[in-house]
Amino acid sequence: MGDCEIPRTISKRAEDLATFERDLNSIKEQFEHLKQEDEDVDEDFINPDTEAEIKKLVMEIEKKINNFDAEKEEFDKMQ
Repeated sequence: MGDCEIPRTISKRAEDLATFERDLNSIKEQFEHLKQEDEDVDEDFINPDTEAEIKKLVMEIEKKINNFDAEKEEFDKMQ
């Protein structure tokens, strides 16, 4: 009986991964837009500490996105 659930589980996980990929792509697009907006802001009006914190957060987010992309590539190779 449990074997009957395997195809359904695989299908569900495939749908979950497709949803995750779609959402991640949306986040990446929004993040690129946010980075562009940050570059367009006149730095004379921003506290240097705030600007440094923004740059730090941008680098952290980019690292996480790159890790997700690398994991996705590895997953795609397994299929």
